Amino acid sequence: MDKKGNTYDHTIDSANSNLDCPFVHLNDYAEFMKKSQSVIRSLTPQKHFAILYADITDFKTIDTFYGFAEGERMLEAFSNFLRTSENILVCNRVFSDHFVCLLFLRQNSMSKEKTTSYRKKFNWFLSKQQIYHPDCYLHIACGLCELKTDDLIHAIDHADTARKRSKLHSDTTVVWFDKQMNQQMHLEEQTAHLAQAALRKKRYCFFLQPKVNLHTGQIIGAEALARSITEDGQMMLPDQFIPFLERNGSIIEMDYLMCRKVCEYLADRIRQGLPVVAISVNLSRLHASYENTAEVLHAMVSSYHIPPYLLEFELTETLLLKGLKSMKHLIDALRGYGYKVSIDDFGSGYTGTNIWQELNFDILKLDKKFLSTDPKVKQRNDALIPNLIKIANQLQTTVLCEGVETAVQCKYLEKMGCHLVQGYYFSEPVPCKTFDKLLVQNHGMVPNWR
Repeated sequence: MDKKGNTYDHTIDSANSNLDCPFVHLNDYAEFMKKSQSVIRSLTPQKHFAILYADITDFKTIDTFYGFAEGERMLEAFSNFLRTSENILVCNRVFSDHFVCLLFLRQNSMSKEKTTSYRKKFNWFLSKQQIYHPDCYLHIACGLCELKTDDLIHAIDHADTARKRSKLHSDTTVVWFDKQMNQQMHLEEQTAHLAQAALRKKRYCFFLQPKVNLHTGQIIGAEALARSITEDGQMMLPDQFIPFLERNGSIIEMDYLMCRKVCEYLADRIRQGLPVVAISVNLSRLHASYENTAEVLHAMVSSYHIPPYLLEFELTETLLLKGLKSMKHLIDALRGYGYKVSIDDFGSGYTGTNIWQELNFDILKLDKKFLSTDPKVKQRNDALIPNLIKIANQLQTTVLCEGVETAVQCKYLEKMGCHLVQGYYFSEPVPCKTFDKLLVQNHGMVPNWR
């Protein structure tokens, strides 16, 4: 027992003395496994171990706002924090801001207690680091998995899976890989297979959600939102298949399929002389990896003889930090062909004024966070929204707020100077035939306006 009352297992110290260094900062998985296996063999068979897999959420914001040197300092600080934490036997930065550790697990340690303990430690570490980058609000995503056999590879994979689950939360979270999560993994694998099969058989369609002018109640556009249709005719929402398609890269094929279907829809209405409005199509971040994306999209749209002003392409704000230069190339190329480009979910990330300085775009879509009823947040939004609109007007950019669900929110946005909205108050995403009726009924005005 040390001076603080912590109890240590001397067999661990004995095992560490057999290594070149008790806490090793390694370069790859292979070396990590070699050192870990050495530690495990040197301890008695009764000892229990676990794998910890952690990364720093939104770490790239440090490089963006404070530079590479501060990013390196932060990584070194996190590495030292992990290596000197109690019961960490081997620590490895595997790449970027990802770290893998082998830790000693006391037999009576409950998974809930362990996750709570590490969450507190991580929050303490982040609070001490905040002084170096006060404008970056970071979190740590962490997964833990007990090493029940000597199968380190599967334990690392499972800890990584738990880490990815922890990233679904908006704060520092530690998730323990357990039997229930293992079952969920198998279910997701089946879902991924179904999503891929549906794409192969083109069993996807799109719904349209109107964009509305608050001044006139007129439908001025719509966003195309993908839907998957199962073999038994059931409808699947995007969050049930998009993550799997993004994971294996098939989202590119999916986006092209949606764009083609939107073009078919517009071409059919134009051919019949029916009213049309501009429709926006979402693009995955993966498109920015290919220099010819804009060329491919333009060739596709041109083959249907659709004028560019009827197509808009949406890019999510959170994607921009992951490749600003490549995104700029894609946006400029699309706008060069005459298409409008919108930045979606503005306010959900930390790009801030950076996008105004670096990118040229046509529409800024405010995230629903700008409609928060929290008194403190609302006070800030009251100051932010009019100034964002003022900047947008000076840069000839349109502002639209999404996630509008009540008449009160509509009045608030009008008061703030935002006149274009999208949300369930006027309409949920609907099938094309339902949207077509909205365009012809009441002269294209939404039913519940005013």
